[in-house]
Amino acid sequence: VLRPTGRYLAPGEIAIVTVPESALDKEWYVQVGIQDADLEIIRESQDWNRFPRITRKFAVDRPQFEIDNPFGGPIYLRIPDGSALGETTILIDGAVEMPTSVVEWSTSSDTMDWGWIFCIID
Repeated sequence: VLRPTGRYLAPGEIAIVTVPESALDKEWYVQVGIQDADLEIIRESQDWNRFPRITRKFAVDRPQFEIDNPFGGPIYLRIPDGSALGETTILIDGAVEMPTSVVEWSTSSDTMDWGWIFCIID
């Protein structure tokens, strides 16, 4: 399950993530970037014209660790389905607030051209 943190890491920057001991070794990951397709697996069958991987994932296996991504991107917490740790505070130092938009959803909203934004639908 991918959970947004509301934080964004600028390209080439480094942030420090701090998690409580209770969150360690639960198969959680911090992910920087949303597009996690790996083009290396199709390298032999077709050409591609971009970097093969543009998302980075970091295991939550230490109380404090650095994250980075040369491409930058939104920061997510990837947790296993059914994880039952409950509400957990994670600190991310060195990232900025992710631009978001809170919108009301209507039947006409699904035909709008949204572009690339992060929406919180109420």
